[in-house]
Amino acid sequence: MKKIYFLFSMLVAVVFAQTAIGQVYLANFDDITTTTTPKPYTGGTVLSGISNQSMTANTAATTFSVFAGVGTPATKALAVAGTAALPNPTFTLTFDVQTSKKAVISKISFRPQRSGTGPQNCEVKINGVSLGTQAVLTAFPALPLEYNTITTNYTGTVTIEFITSGASGTTGTFRFDDVTVAGSVAALPVTMTKFYAQNDKKSIELNWETASETNNLGFEIERKSLNQNWERIGFVNGNGTSNQLNAYRFADEKPQVGLNYYRLKQNDFDGKFELSHIISAKGKANELVAFPNPIFAGVVYVNAIEEKGGNSATIIDAMGKLVLLQMLTQDLNAIDVSRLPQGIYSIKVGSQNRLIEIH
Repeated sequence: MKKIYFLFSMLVAVVFAQTAIGQVYLANFDDITTTTTPKPYTGGTVLSGISNQSMTANTAATTFSVFAGVGTPATKALAVAGTAALPNPTFTLTFDVQTSKKAVISKISFRPQRSGTGPQNCEVKINGVSLGTQAVLTAFPALPLEYNTITTNYTGTVTIEFITSGASGTTGTFRFDDVTVAGSVAALPVTMTKFYAQNDKKSIELNWETASETNNLGFEIERKSLNQNWERIGFVNGNGTSNQLNAYRFADEKPQVGLNYYRLKQNDFDGKFELSHIISAKGKANELVAFPNPIFAGVVYVNAIEEKGGNSATIIDAMGKLVLLQMLTQDLNAIDVSRLPQGIYSIKVGSQNRLIEIH
């Protein structure tokens, strides 16, 4: 995506304050013309803890133009013309939260408008999570469209996307004005500097470090594999209040086959908690699994295991005859047994065996 700083001649603010709304990002381009190249604007009051604010768009600078705006100031807004290749543009706001702080976002609001054939919908996402989609009318709304009580705590780089859709033509325009992000910035109870996973032969080892801790009871270790819910698999005590480097370790002795996802739930003594970012590691299988058993649909799923001969499966009938041989090329492999007669069979992978029953 080509990075274009919005020439918004509108009020664009990312707002964070402890007790009142304050402007963190402001772009007021009252002096722009249709030929002005989009450029960043450094005006506005940047509150402590937020930095590197920028607005970008996935469209060429030549498609930007000036349009009468609304709100305060009302002089101009941003108008983006559609093209055959890109009738529905996406606009992205990013900013960084200071390492030792968190951003609690309570509201995102904006005023969109379209031409007759322009995008009819605008979806808002924050760090990839959709907040919903609202209709875009052919006149600016009297009040901004709002997404309230988001409240999730954000750290690191925060990305807010405005994704348009539903254009009925390729030359329609989308107009954007009065974008505001409101919330607060507060100190993190724990400043984590590292969190990573290492895979050995039998377990996945999680390691993390903190540079400071305040009122830290400890860390719940949570895990999930694809399409599963988060589950608690352990707990490590914290160091209460500390201003020195602390290192932690936890070993997942029974990881799932394939990708395992991990996060830390940091708990305070007062019951509050924070969730870490998510990391992943691939679990190596040391035990043969064959399912379903009994088999009614003609397919059995078998995993490869970490030992000699663990990448192939043999199926032997009750008479000791080899009836099927299949290489195991994935963590979990589907084996077609629909042509085998009903009965009891032994499936072998490496040095391990399992009895299966085919119906």
